[in-house]
Amino acid sequence: MSTLKIFRPDQAHSPAQPVDILSFRRPWESRQQKQLDEATLRVLCRAKLIRDNCECPCCNSASVLPIDLDNAILNRNRLPIPGTATLVGFRCTICDNEWPAHNPVD
Repeated sequence: MSTLKIFRPDQAHSPAQPVDILSFRRPWESRQQKQLDEATLRVLCRAKLIRDNCECPCCNSASVLPIDLDNAILNRNRLPIPGTATLVGFRCTICDNEWPAHNPVD
């Protein structure tokens, strides 16, 4: 079994032994990059778009509903999966104002 050297400041300047610095990675760092596939990015973009349009531009009301197309992915029971339909706009329930959903520019 190998031994792990502990850094001691008083021994840092002794030129007798070379110092090996080990880098420790968190286990989720490498997995996190692999898991950001296309479907995950689509969901994140949709959530950001809904968050950015949570207030009506006319009356500043927070009572805003997203407008979706009827093209949601169906599960095995033939029910639409929430959040999979195409987001086309938003509608204010107070003043009935509607505005289009634009993809955010990165």
